[in-house]
Amino acid sequence: MSRFRWRFVVSALVLSACVTTDPEGDRVKSIASNEDAAQYNMQLGVDYLQRGKLELAKDKLERALEQDPKLPQAHTAMALLYEQLGQADRADKHYRQALSLSTDAAMHNNYGVFLCRQGKREKAEEHFLEAIGDRLYGTPEAALTNLGFCLRQDGEFERAEEYFRQALRRDPRFPDALWQMANVAYEQGNYLQARAFLQRYAEKASEGSSALWLGMLIEQELEDDAAVEDYEQRLKRDYPESVHTRQLLEQERDGKR
Repeated sequence: MSRFRWRFVVSALVLSACVTTDPEGDRVKSIASNEDAAQYNMQLGVDYLQRGKLELAKDKLERALEQDPKLPQAHTAMALLYEQLGQADRADKHYRQALSLSTDAAMHNNYGVFLCRQGKREKAEEHFLEAIGDRLYGTPEAALTNLGFCLRQDGEFERAEEYFRQALRRDPRFPDALWQMANVAYEQGNYLQARAFLQRYAEKASEGSSALWLGMLIEQELEDDAAVEDYEQRLKRDYPESVHTRQLLEQERDGKR
């Protein structure tokens, strides 16, 4: 029903560099180590990356890796940058470099996301399972949901659903898995179940236009006209420029509603 937002993790710790003022008080000297400076530049790079400022992100991440070539999070961030730039080979190189430097389960999850997006489902599954099997991993439900979505894209719907359910057994309130189950239930014609999962999702996450659209479709199948009208009005009011609202308005103009 919508593009899934992968659970991707870049661990960036806030750096509190030590500073001193010289006796004259006219300048500040940083006594941060190269490792601290690398952490700081990595954070700046990740921030620029999240804001879509890719050139600035690249500059800061390159600087971080010059200061500390063995910083796995910087390699992960650089990999994500290259992926956004459409340079998959370079992205793959940095993902693998990050994995060679850290056994953190999040690194396996991140590489699994990349491999799945590259259509390499079997290799992606190996890395997701590596993350899931790490007892120190704090959010295995994220990797479980990522794996389920990867399998779902590959047409393995039963296995995908099982991983979504495993994610919800780990955390019954995990919104990504609830969203996936709502979609799966709708696609399989289990509309009451789809409604229940979507209601649980709405309790834990902000309802975007995709959620309102799915709710409208579910209620149409359940022939609840009042609920359909409510979803339609919320779409028009809260997301007037969304793709779903435009589609709804086109249907109304064409007399299909």
